[in-house]
Amino acid sequence: MMSWQRMDRSDLPAAISVLQEKWDVFAPVKRGTDIRIRQQPTDGKIFLGQTKPLLPLKMLFLPEVEDLFSFTIKGSTSDIIPAEPLTRERVVFGVLGCDIAALEILDHVFLGEPVDGSYNKRREQTTLIAIACTGDGAECFCTSLGINPLEPVGADVLFADVGNGYFFKALSQKGKRMTETLRAFLKKPSEKELTDLSALVPGTRGDISVDRVPKDSDRLWNLPIWEDLARRCLGCGVCTVICPTCHCFDLEDERRGSSGKRFRSWDSCMNTSFTKMASGENPRPTKRERIRQRFLHKLSYYPIKHGLVACVGCGRCSARCPVGIGIDEIIVELAEMEG
Repeated sequence: MMSWQRMDRSDLPAAISVLQEKWDVFAPVKRGTDIRIRQQPTDGKIFLGQTKPLLPLKMLFLPEVEDLFSFTIKGSTSDIIPAEPLTRERVVFGVLGCDIAALEILDHVFLGEPVDGSYNKRREQTTLIAIACTGDGAECFCTSLGINPLEPVGADVLFADVGNGYFFKALSQKGKRMTETLRAFLKKPSEKELTDLSALVPGTRGDISVDRVPKDSDRLWNLPIWEDLARRCLGCGVCTVICPTCHCFDLEDERRGSSGKRFRSWDSCMNTSFTKMASGENPRPTKRERIRQRFLHKLSYYPIKHGLVACVGCGRCSARCPVGIGIDEIIVELAEMEG
């Protein structure tokens, strides 16, 4: 692992230009109050801060809409041409620790057998530059999930804003390759700057006792909380769109004449037709069943299968839900069942 290296703030635009010679470069971009991850260059201003982008990092690995292959039918045979998920390696600046932790959860789904080739290639050909974050936003509780936002696991480079400059530290071989590309802009930091950096402490949300939530779904199945939440919930599905660990998708074929394509697009367990069958039967006909499925998947089914709670404490759901439903309140209430 390399030690910290410093870059003057004024050198960042030139450094990004150098990176663009080798990689596609993505970063959070701020327009008004809206922050989105966008490829550079763009007409917006790069935002390297602790406010989370509206859509999480997962959009770069599991796109909202993605072509999987095209096909041409010739009599009784067909030619299938797989879509190319990436044409160039890429670097993503300013990634937060919660979004990187979410990729580990997605990895269990898309890198287990059978491996999802598109997702795998995007993972392999992406270098993640994480910004050191204290994780103390009003909606944040990542530290309750064992995430250190100042030193996120899974990043290739750690990046820190030190006022008049930036610190970089490579954490992987991909990260070392990137920092070597920026060698002309990097220098040794002062002792005072290193002291200031080491003084940063991540925030805590001690009231979120995730490890006390029962995993046995039989105990959780008929709790009054699901009825209470269903009365509040609008069923809009925004929680699943902005969640960094939700990964449900729909597959569709689009055909015109003898040619067409297969694509997938994000879907949501909060949609009324999500589990509706061709016969018309729907095992989750009301919001009560659907909202129960959403939270039990994250807090019971996924942990039992993979040993991880499928939540990273980013708080997007509570911050964006029109009626203020967040997984943190559900965790607290379920944990209280254990006394």
